[in-house]
Amino acid sequence: PEPTTALHPRGAVDVMAELLRASSTPVTIAAIGPLTNVALLLAVHPELLANVGRVVVMGGSMTVGNTTGAAEFNIYSDPEAAQRVLCRPELAVTMVPLDLTVRCAVPGGWLDALAHAGPRCAALAGLVGHYRARYTERYGFDGVALHDAVAVLEAAVPGTLSTAALALEVACDLGPARGATVVDRTASAATVAVARDTDIAALHATVLNRLRSLDA
Repeated sequence: PEPTTALHPRGAVDVMAELLRASSTPVTIAAIGPLTNVALLLAVHPELLANVGRVVVMGGSMTVGNTTGAAEFNIYSDPEAAQRVLCRPELAVTMVPLDLTVRCAVPGGWLDALAHAGPRCAALAGLVGHYRARYTERYGFDGVALHDAVAVLEAAVPGTLSTAALALEVACDLGPARGATVVDRTASAATVAVARDTDIAALHATVLNRLRSLDA
């Protein structure tokens, strides 16, 4: 469907700051892209740190990357920003890495069920048609990894994903490891709750049911 609203006239950092100030309870930020705006928010408005309940980040990898051999796209796009967000012990951060989101990929049957759930769901299923074809061609898997949906569900329903508390560093040099998220096993304190596992069947069912509600 064509959008019915215009772009917001103000920048993302200003809008986020306004929302944080207006909220009577701590706010969860679901960051499903590069962390540039979140890092800028914390740098420009440090007084609002207490208003942030948690940041749930879709990004990073504990094994291999999808942009380079070491780095996942969102972190690689702005590793300096990622370092500022992921490596702050005073900020509650949950990182949902590529390793887990790939394991949570939905099969073709799930996408077909979504496509038949109503017009809005059919539009959503259509948006990933090229992505689905690419997965089939490249990986021999009829389905797609809904990376962002996994992180957003954890933001909306805390505890959906099981996590491990780890100290992370982000490689910010210009070498082949740039953008990699690296566990610092010498650190005295953990900085990030890294999502490691979930009930995949239950996650698939929950996401499908919530999307179906769009056409209810």
